[in-house]
Amino acid sequence: MSVLPLLPDEEFDYTQMERWDMLSRLQTLAHQANPYWKDFSTVHPENLLLECMTTQGSMLRGTMEERARQWFWGTVTERQSAIKLGRADNFKLSSGTAPTLDVVLTYPGGVVAPKDVRIPIKTTNIPYGLSIRTKDPTSIKLYHLDYNVHVEGSANVWKNPLTGELYLILSAGQLSITASFEGFSVYNPSYESNEQPNQELLLDSYPYISGSSVVTADGLPFVSLDDETFLGQSPDARVFIERIDSEGRGRLVFGNGINGKIPLGIISVVYRAGGGTDAEVEDAVEWSIDDAVYDVDGSDVQLVASNPSASSSATDSMTVDEARVLGPLFARTKSRSVIDDDFETVATSVAGIARAAMITSNHDAGMEEDTGVLLLIGRGEKLTSGRYAPASSITAAKIAEVTAKFAEDALYEQLMGFSVTVLAVDSNRFHDVGVSVKIYKSTGWTGVSVKTSITNALKDLFAVSMANFTPNSAIDFGSRLKDADGVVDHLLVWSDVFKSVLNAPGVRKIASASDNLLLNGAHTDIYIDPQDFPRLNTGSIAIYDMDNGGLLL
Repeated sequence: MSVLPLLPDEEFDYTQMERWDMLSRLQTLAHQANPYWKDFSTVHPENLLLECMTTQGSMLRGTMEERARQWFWGTVTERQSAIKLGRADNFKLSSGTAPTLDVVLTYPGGVVAPKDVRIPIKTTNIPYGLSIRTKDPTSIKLYHLDYNVHVEGSANVWKNPLTGELYLILSAGQLSITASFEGFSVYNPSYESNEQPNQELLLDSYPYISGSSVVTADGLPFVSLDDETFLGQSPDARVFIERIDSEGRGRLVFGNGINGKIPLGIISVVYRAGGGTDAEVEDAVEWSIDDAVYDVDGSDVQLVASNPSASSSATDSMTVDEARVLGPLFARTKSRSVIDDDFETVATSVAGIARAAMITSNHDAGMEEDTGVLLLIGRGEKLTSGRYAPASSITAAKIAEVTAKFAEDALYEQLMGFSVTVLAVDSNRFHDVGVSVKIYKSTGWTGVSVKTSITNALKDLFAVSMANFTPNSAIDFGSRLKDADGVVDHLLVWSDVFKSVLNAPGVRKIASASDNLLLNGAHTDIYIDPQDFPRLNTGSIAIYDMDNGGLLL
């Protein structure tokens, strides 16, 4: 039996909601008040009054129902509403992050630098570091020299004693230097204060990178605080609240003269936008350098930028769809991590973490009592269907971010006496699965098209999460793979893969031979170790076309 969707597949047309019922009721009332009013066709102008009242009533009803939708996790669609819903359970929608990139800056002409070259890290004219951009006009990506990495005291960093400006130095005799860059754009708008309480500024460029705003008003700096800390601030406190709307734009909210100072004069904002997965780049991209670079004598130097490797993975801001899945889970995890679900829920609240599994001695006999391993899987490639493949790795920063949530005095502190280690599921913990199958094609299908169809079906089967970020129930960690009675059997079931291939568009049937479908070379289920996660080995998919004598597609 099909299951109705929780939300409608299409937008409601509120102007038609029970419109005809309301119109019929109005017509009845009109007839009762005036028995001679019997013709309700639109050729009579007085009937337009009934039509207008019906339309207005429908719109008002629709507006009220839309507002009601925003008060429930199952139907919320607006980011600000999701933020409000999450406050009761300490759930916050995470913002996106910017990718980082190692860039090789080479002296022009392929020769060593005859003099020291000063590359701006943080200067008066270039406060966000040397900027470079991709040359491809169809996909321009902007990166800045990361001043959080190249700080005062670091190797090859020079501070001007007169101005305090920081420079990365390509020393005389060197051909090149490798520098860390970060993918984002910088904007510096100014606004005139309306001097009203709770003033709100909308930052036009998006996606906004949370925490990046540097604000001054009437020449005085203002500091960003979260909602809880903002309450109770003195009337003179120069503070503001930072929010992100459903379009990914930043909104800055200032005080009302009771909690926080009302800004006066010109409000200047410097903020970052961009980042996210759209800012990621592959290796060997062509770059142009936007800012001027000089040597110690003030002569212009035309450096050449290159990136031998791809950028790091970035994360996008948490969507309302994702929050609608994670938000209700936090109602069960209040202020301390106790059961497995607590750890797993908190871990998946970190942007980019698709799946988590808490492994204790209850799941793996080899584990010591009162210890646990929290395994993390990142959200990787977005598949054709909208599902997500598991990421091949997770950065150390992400692991540290998850670990910090369970630290002593943290919001989700673990129980005393229990020790948890946070680890990424990587090449050592993925159980790669190769698939070999013999198929017969449906009429009208070519070998190339059916191969693509089967490959996509297998990718969907092994996806770590669905398009709406909910876990893919067909695949799980070895310790949580269970039989029909709910008993852990650690088995990736052979027939599940068989059904996935058979149901792929273009497949008429699977051969009846004893080797018709092999998983890692065997015609049987696969045992998955307690701390392993099954992953499709896309390089080991062999599809044989039995309509053409078993030709390998």
